[in-house]
Amino acid sequence: MEKNTIYLVGAGCVNLITAYYLKRAGYDLTILDATPSPFNCTWDRLGCTWGGEDARMFTLTEADNYNQTSFPIGDESNRYFTRSIRDYGWDIRKIQQTELEKEWVNHHQEILPHQARLHEGSILSFNAESKGLWEIMQAEDSELFKDVEYHEGIIRLYSDTNHYQAQLARHTHRGSLIHNYPTPEELAIAHPSLSNAIASNNIAGGFKTIGFTVNAHKFLAKVIHWLELRDVSFHWNEKVERLHYNKSGKIVSLGTTERSLEGDNFILSLGAYGAELLQQTPASGIICGVLGAWLTIPHLSPKLEYSLKLVRKGHVTEDANITIATDKVGSPILIIGSGYGFTGTSPHNIQLQMLELIYEGLRDTARIYFPEAYKQAVAMSALECTQKYCIRPWTPSSLGIFETIPTSNGGKCIITGGHNTGGFAQAPAVAKAVLASLIGTLHPMHTLYQDTGWKNAHREKLRPNNATR
Repeated sequence: MEKNTIYLVGAGCVNLITAYYLKRAGYDLTILDATPSPFNCTWDRLGCTWGGEDARMFTLTEADNYNQTSFPIGDESNRYFTRSIRDYGWDIRKIQQTELEKEWVNHHQEILPHQARLHEGSILSFNAESKGLWEIMQAEDSELFKDVEYHEGIIRLYSDTNHYQAQLARHTHRGSLIHNYPTPEELAIAHPSLSNAIASNNIAGGFKTIGFTVNAHKFLAKVIHWLELRDVSFHWNEKVERLHYNKSGKIVSLGTTERSLEGDNFILSLGAYGAELLQQTPASGIICGVLGAWLTIPHLSPKLEYSLKLVRKGHVTEDANITIATDKVGSPILIIGSGYGFTGTSPHNIQLQMLELIYEGLRDTARIYFPEAYKQAVAMSALECTQKYCIRPWTPSSLGIFETIPTSNGGKCIITGGHNTGGFAQAPAVAKAVLASLIGTLHPMHTLYQDTGWKNAHREKLRPNNATR
């Protein structure tokens, strides 16, 4: 067995970009995923990357902090995980919360504002790192970005004037601002496709920022093809169920539904679907699921030049990404993604009535901001059939996770994930952190993506000597 053998568990966007970096570094890779191949399967059998819509966005604030950075602890605005969707919270669970979910929510609410600000700085630093890495990837493998609806530049729109001004200041400070439109009239002139929404007072202001969007399924299909051409093998429908430890607390092998796999290194990136496998690792219990929903409408003239980030203050789907795309037959469409629905430890714990409220919010956004496209979709009975959702991996601190466990062959088992809305955006930085760990060098993610408060509270449960031997 070669010393550079790696098994990657999970074929979502984070692990696929990690695989790209590892293959360029010369590693021998095998990728396993519990779901069927996404190329001949319905969306509802897949995870977040492939079960969600064909749209992803990179911005310098895409993976953000969702803890309170200024309000006192106990403030009602810090309790959206326990307020229902109907009450403009995030709780979409059908079954009442478990003890672990209570601990998770309590930990979220107890993070102090100064801690949240530190976490925010850590998270955004990896967005900034990823910006340069995405640019290098585009320069070195430009073919991956062709015919995937790559659109550079993001227009941010706000329904509330105060929110617009606050976010303008934030993005100016972050260095992400490209151009501000001082008045709605100037915004309408520059972007005629928004003129109706502006005229009806549904847009108070907007500006252009650094970022890009791609049709994620098309892009990642190219990444998979790139990997397969370089002898990376994919094993779909093969679930890793167990981590086998020796008496020294080192991982010996992975146990799947079909076999036992020994290797030098293992990379686990399981999204919101790996709770059982992660139970006896330092990442036990720290990931819960948050639902996001999707809707597709035709992209009519006058067409958008840039994808959008739309913020409707106080709306059930307050933050929406609106991505320029094409459907499977090449017709121009807009993909609207929005909504937050806390599912807790089970990605399947969804109250359908609450999900429908999120879908209603998406349809309302389409109706208000793209009325002609909405009318056409309704007339063709082509609106509700495009509704779908995915479950994103979330942590109580909003920090991603980066954990390492030694293997018996002298390598490492590395666990990544929990990037909330920013897995795609941060994927190159995660890949660099994984590569650095494997070759024995330091990367800031190794220390910054550590929620010590959670670990200290759950230290007894995280001891590896309780794991499968």
